[in-house]
Amino acid sequence: MRDAVAAIRLFVCVQLGQGDDVLREFLAVAALVYLSFVGPASAEVRALLVGVSDYDDSTGISDLRGPVNDVLLLKDVLEKRGATDIVIVADGVVGSRRPTLTSIVSGFAEFSWRAKSGDVVSVHLSGLGTRHQDLEGDETDGLDEVFLPADVKRASDGITIPNALTDDRFGELVLAIRETGA
Repeated sequence: MRDAVAAIRLFVCVQLGQGDDVLREFLAVAALVYLSFVGPASAEVRALLVGVSDYDDSTGISDLRGPVNDVLLLKDVLEKRGATDIVIVADGVVGSRRPTLTSIVSGFAEFSWRAKSGDVVSVHLSGLGTRHQDLEGDETDGLDEVFLPADVKRASDGITIPNALTDDRFGELVLAIRETGA
């Protein structure tokens, strides 16, 4: 449970607007500083970068401009730091997969298979998030935090959002990577 709670604390959904260049720069520097102090010298630096910019018009969710920039900026910072295993699941990035729920989960699965003990695995989610009713009963406020992939649907039942990545599922995916020793 403690690992799931730690993973949930990592689950931060941030929508950065056009005027947030200073915040983007800060996040890039923070990532660089963090990677400078973690892991043994022989550790592989791996990253899963997710950016959801293009939502289906039928959902009523406005498209975003920031996530593609966030992903490209972090990719650049990580490559300069020596990361060679970077998986990108993002709209608007040449050669990447569309950021559907399945693609995002597959990205996590790739690292749970490839990561080794001592590796540093960085996960970045950029897009929209919200909350919906907790069906498992493990949330004190009765709500799950969710990240909205590109294939998210409208909540027809008014309770849960189809194809949303819940904090519980996110915790399971992070735990699978942590169990490798990374």
